[in-house]
Amino acid sequence: MKSLKVLSVFFLSVVILSFNSCDNEPLEGDFGSNNNNAELELNCADATQNLALATTNYSQVTSGDSNYNAVCTAYANALQDQITACGDDTGALQLLLDSLDCLPNNEFTLCDGNGSDIYFPLAIGNYWKWVDPFPINSTPDVTAEIIGMFEHDGVEYYELEYTGSDGAYHFKYLRYDSNNSLKVLVYYIDNVNGNYYQEHMLIPNSPLSSSSEWDFYGAFDQDTANFHYIQDVYNVNLTVETDSCEYDGCLEIFTKNTLADPAFPQFVISDYKVYKKGVGIVNFNGNKLTEMILN
Repeated sequence: MKSLKVLSVFFLSVVILSFNSCDNEPLEGDFGSNNNNAELELNCADATQNLALATTNYSQVTSGDSNYNAVCTAYANALQDQITACGDDTGALQLLLDSLDCLPNNEFTLCDGNGSDIYFPLAIGNYWKWVDPFPINSTPDVTAEIIGMFEHDGVEYYELEYTGSDGAYHFKYLRYDSNNSLKVLVYYIDNVNGNYYQEHMLIPNSPLSSSSEWDFYGAFDQDTANFHYIQDVYNVNLTVETDSCEYDGCLEIFTKNTLADPAFPQFVISDYKVYKKGVGIVNFNGNKLTEMILN
């Protein structure tokens, strides 16, 4: 792959030099009324310049990078634009285009993701949809989309909007810290002391096992007691099957809601999610992943 990228950069350098040398040659004949050709030449020159930039960007990423598919797709689009605007008499550009291993469409990404080493890819425009595989349960479909950025105390978070088919929705604010751990910003409603935000650990970037457990967050309930949530890992190598895909090596996490009051020695499972690296959540409280767009 690396040698292919080097050859691509070299080939594009030759192409750019060829177009630049053509621009420096003296023109002969009457060109005053040939506006269509002038526009075509400009488009070809722009396509060549865009392809040179896309080639440079592509040469600087690897398939393990979280932005690999976006950069690779931009490179593929630039190659296609070059072929359309300038032609490809030798077929060399088409060979480069055919050799790319970036993900060409959403059906392919649904099963393979973007190849990154993170459990929840964060980029504006990323989208997921989960559907109950047993419609008799009448469980609402759930969608999630990263709709923008949110800043709190100088720290930026990706703003994730969840929407159910029944119209219910809520927001989450997510970021990866310097250790590549996934953090969530929780908004607390406190009628006594005032509302506030607090950041908590969603998934740490550390070796996890089926016995891994960590504090998640706590919220005060004025009428009963102090609720406390924990993240409890049940499986680090789970296989999840959907109608379209089979995901292996998944991380299965239960969120447990425990009452801190000793008078209530109990807990309930309030949330269940299964994560696949490079994909995101493949099982959302029993709903299976059916659609996905990654940028």
